[in-house]
Amino acid sequence: MAIEFQAIVARGLGAASQTVPKQAPLLEPYFPEVSECKHATINFSLRYPVQVRLPDIVTPPLEWGGSPPGERFGLSKIGLALPDGSRHKARIYTPEWSPHRFNDLTIEVLARPIPRIALGDVCVISIERAIRAIIL
Repeated sequence: MAIEFQAIVARGLGAASQTVPKQAPLLEPYFPEVSECKHATINFSLRYPVQVRLPDIVTPPLEWGGSPPGERFGLSKIGLALPDGSRHKARIYTPEWSPHRFNDLTIEVLARPIPRIALGDVCVISIERAIRAIIL
């Protein structure tokens, strides 16, 4: 069952623009498309909590120079629709040691360079392989 939800482009911590370039060569055997992605993430603020429990790809621990050494990465396929109507393939990027990992109202996304995306843009994220929980 696919789900769609709104997500607002938000300011991140700035760390991914420093760490993803180091991680990308190690991610490539598991996620070859990383070579086409911008080596930074797009951060999204969510209105409702989203948890990725079983990513499409989970790497073994990769030694990229982070602390603690040996970090796993989860990558989950999504569709990303921008306010201008353009659609893009992307991945939710979940580093094991990221401070965002347990924040269900924030996701980080890897994608090819997207020229017309800005802070505050309201986008739509679609996930094909998803289960929707009803919160009472």
